[in-house]
Amino acid sequence: NTLDAVIGPLNVSAEYIDRISKGDIPSMITDSYNGDFNEIKTNINQLIDSLHNVTNTTDRLALGDLDVNILVRSDKDDLMKALANMVVATKDIAQKTKAVSLGDLSIDLSVRSERDELMKSIIQLVVAMRDITEKTKRISTGDLNVDLTMRSEKDELMQALITMVSVNKDIADKTKQLALGDLTVEMTARSDKDELLKAMNSMIQSLREITAKTKQIAVGDLDVSIALRSD
Repeated sequence: NTLDAVIGPLNVSAEYIDRISKGDIPSMITDSYNGDFNEIKTNINQLIDSLHNVTNTTDRLALGDLDVNILVRSDKDDLMKALANMVVATKDIAQKTKAVSLGDLSIDLSVRSERDELMKSIIQLVVAMRDITEKTKRISTGDLNVDLTMRSEKDELMQALITMVSVNKDIADKTKQLALGDLTVEMTARSDKDELLKAMNSMIQSLREITAKTKQIAVGDLDVSIALRSD
């Protein structure tokens, strides 16, 4: 019985420690022991409880829950300190990416280490958005000489800007022709909602009609029908 009282707790302790070392976190030890064996049981149970808490915490973090409570158990608790630092850093990243999503490109971003691929990617994104914003501003003021380059085959935003600039250049060239009196210019609406080119075509048609009637009057035809187009 005395030998069993020694070997039993040791076997249980060895089994639990072996399982924990392999990532298999068991339930707490419920058997009753005496003396030093009871202290060993208590310590193993505390370890099991801590590992369950750490696992639950990391599971919540993996799901994006940044309101998780990180309890540092001692000054030497490097694991929980690391988790706490990760939560703080992730909250900061989340706040800054939210600001970017709302259009704030003035935020200050810096990598935390040479291997900080996440912040490198976010910084690259913000730099690209700043560049696109600056070029879009120039386009909006009529500058069609903006240098636009596709960043990849899937760069739909830059492709749309390139198309817009190309179309605006074409419209500018044709309006120059109109300004010089060339009414042979042809403009095709790009879609059913292309109000600009619809209006341009209406204007060209009106100018053609006015020109034709003016020619008639110039040769003495005073029976030309002239009607107001608006109030």
